[in-house]
Formats: sequence, C-alpha cells, structure tokens
Amino acid sequence: MNKFVVDYEYGVADFWTDSDDPKKVLSEFHTMASTCFGIRKSLGECRIVQGYPRADLPLPFRGHDATHCLTHHGDEILFDDRYQTHDGEPWKLHDFGNWCSCAQRGVAELSCSVHHFWVPNHDAVCARHRKV
Repeated sequence: MNKFVVDYEYGVADFWTDSDDPKKVLSEFHTMASTCFGIRKSLGECRIVQGYPRADLPLPFRGHDATHCLTHHGDEILFDDRYQTHDGEPWKLHDFGNWCSCAQRGVAELSCSVHHFWVPNHDAVCARHRKV
C-alpha cells in the first residue's frame, strides 16, 4: 500500500491505499472520510501533504485484506471497499475500536457493533472470526 498525509482543511489524516495517482487518492480519501463520523463534517478542500510509497499498514491492521485505512485524531478505520453496506458506503473492517465479525458481507439486516445496521442472519454470519 501507499500512505498519504492528507490535509482536509480542518485537520490532517493518514490514508493508506493501493492508488498512487493523486487525483484518485483524493477521490478515494473523500469517499472513505465521508463515511466517518469524526471527520465527515470537517471535510474542506483536500490536498496531499506527503506520500510514502510501499508503506505498511499499522501493525494491528495487517493481514485483514483491507483496501484502505484512515487514521485521524486517534480514530482508526479499516476498509474493504470491494463490499458495500446497504446504503452504498464502503465496508468497514474496523471502526470505533471494534472489528467486524461478520463471516459474510451482504445486504444489511441485523445490527453489528461495527456497522451499526442490520446484517442478514446475524447470529450465524457474525461469528467473531475477525476479532483480535
């Protein structure tokens, strides 16, 4: 992955992605940041301040098949945007200190502590296999 330090006008965040094109990085950053409670209302004009090619994810997030990671003000959110929530947002593997424990990622039905919405057949699919 590549790590970027992004100034979003009202703060600074670290953002990991496989992308290296600045326009795509900023587009992906905006998509991920828009789903985060602690940053979405603070988004202004975004610009890349620094880039680090081939940067490892923070230790607790390695090996979870993530596509993006966003850290800001102590919050750490890990994404797999190959999947989406019921409202089209990228799937969060880790948020608010909790790991997604869903064995399958599907249409929302029963509340999961990470996703805060309904996951079909929650008791069967949310088997806490990702919890560390």
